[in-house]
Amino acid sequence: MNVQRLRALVRLVLLFYFSVVANGASSTLSEATNDVSKSVDTTRTTTTCHDDICDCDFGLQCTLGAESDTVLFNVYPSAAATLECVSDQMNARLVIEQKPKANIHANSIFLMKNCTRIKTLLKRPNVMYYINIKEDSILTEDFFQPWHGIHSIINIQMSSERVLPAKLFHKLKNLRTLTIFTTPESTPTRKAYILPSHIFETLVDLETLAFDFTQTANARVTLQNLTTAHFRNLTALKHLKLVETRVGALPADIFSTLTQLEYLNLRANNLQVLPSKLLDAQRKLLILDLSENVLEHLPAELLKHTTALYQLRLRDNRLHSVTNIIENIRALPYLHKLDLCSNSLESVRGTGAYANETLMSGFKHKAKLSARMLEKISTILGDNVEQEENTKTHLDVSRNRIGAFDMSWFDGAPFYLNISDNNISNIYALKPLLQKDSNCRGQIDIVGNPLVCDCKLAWAYNNSCIANLDSVLCNNTVPTNSYGRLNYMHEDDLCAWPHAMCPHKCVCTARATSLQITCAGANMSALPHLPRPEQVALHTTELDISRNRFRTLPTLNTFGYANVTHLNVSHNEISELDVAQLPPHLALLDVRHNNLTHLSYDFLNAYILRSEAPLQLYLAHNP
Repeated sequence: MNVQRLRALVRLVLLFYFSVVANGASSTLSEATNDVSKSVDTTRTTTTCHDDICDCDFGLQCTLGAESDTVLFNVYPSAAATLECVSDQMNARLVIEQKPKANIHANSIFLMKNCTRIKTLLKRPNVMYYINIKEDSILTEDFFQPWHGIHSIINIQMSSERVLPAKLFHKLKNLRTLTIFTTPESTPTRKAYILPSHIFETLVDLETLAFDFTQTANARVTLQNLTTAHFRNLTALKHLKLVETRVGALPADIFSTLTQLEYLNLRANNLQVLPSKLLDAQRKLLILDLSENVLEHLPAELLKHTTALYQLRLRDNRLHSVTNIIENIRALPYLHKLDLCSNSLESVRGTGAYANETLMSGFKHKAKLSARMLEKISTILGDNVEQEENTKTHLDVSRNRIGAFDMSWFDGAPFYLNISDNNISNIYALKPLLQKDSNCRGQIDIVGNPLVCDCKLAWAYNNSCIANLDSVLCNNTVPTNSYGRLNYMHEDDLCAWPHAMCPHKCVCTARATSLQITCAGANMSALPHLPRPEQVALHTTELDISRNRFRTLPTLNTFGYANVTHLNVSHNEISELDVAQLPPHLALLDVRHNNLTHLSYDFLNAYILRSEAPLQLYLAHNP
């Protein structure tokens, strides 16, 4: 059998492999490069390879890596053993002596690289072992006996409903990373795995523990009896994954000793209710994943102590109360990413005590992430979090039941907003997404909503800040040559009059009955164009231009001014009220603290003596 055929066979039948990586060991082994190249003939077939240990029926291939050094053990159950080994038989024996205690008379393949001085290599303190076990039936209590004291990364595939030996890991006191996982099964099956409560009790240096199960339509697997005792001694643990284990419920104190935890993933565990004190000890937690459960609400104080939280993933649950979410996240100063995709939210605005808050309220004044926090987050996410992430906010509320959205709710730091696939017919925007430097203040995805393309959506025309703009469809009657797509329409197809944004020094807010525009103390002497209330599905405007430098009222032809019904021009320098400068449907006028000396007959006749409701007029502190 040649080397190529053997390797093909390995790929087909491999069930267990063990690899050892020594970082920085290449300099030690480089001295042996010439000796290895002289003693190894990679084209010649040999059959001498310690027959009392294993059989060998193909030639040696031994290479030295420039950056890392590797030894692979491959074991699979079959009929006979084969070995790809060095020409020096003693080196083969030395490698085999390092192998876990398993039956080497089972069919085995050993692929050895960096064969010379292998025993010395395996005993170096900077060696990191990567051990992948794909058949848990070979695991005995003393399986890892040869490796006590090493730093290892161990992956164990569970394949049978057996209880792992209680002391399986007890000799691996310096273990850093451990993953226990399952793979999809094609045949219908129901399996329950049980871990002895003290199986991890000596792993005081463990930093990463992952339970990564895979569920399919045919195969359902569960991890049972998970208790506080399993985690009690894992005081150095930083990363914990319990993925698709279907544990169903968690004790309130199960994580009480995990004070160093930075990443907690509880995705897809059929969790319906969470204890309110579940995360009381996680003051260093940066990322929390509760996705793909069946949560309908979060306990009010669940996140009370997770003040370092940067990312919260809640997608694919049954959350329906936005007030409940606001209540939990409002005191998280470092929260920059919130994922609520695929829930049952009907709004992003709170109710009751939180009626003036939205999901975005807490994002306006975020605390700055330190370089150390960014480094840790990058390690967890496996990606480099750039410094710009310091200010950028990500909110995903796609695939909910939201009926309307106002972009003024997200008036804060740069953002990425996903509101796609909701029931939104109108998206209001009174502040431009494009900044003065033509860069987008944020990116927004609105695809998949039943949008009405009219004056209320005119702000979106040819807007580069909208993601997937070519895919935005209109749900109302639009010109046929636009093919129902917003990006193919002309601006005057959307609205007969030009769209105006909120003036730079003003605050514009859509209230229940009117558009409120506040420009108080803005050092104005003339009124800029104002947004019209129709842009936010309203009919009237309340305008506050108090404490400015106005000497006369604004002219009536100022865009948006004619819609004003409540006008506050107090604390200015106005000396005359000209009827031609007052909006026609004015109901309230506040001119206190100005320079008025009299009221004209035309003003009294038009606004005070009229048959309809008289004008509410405030005149105090005028000469």
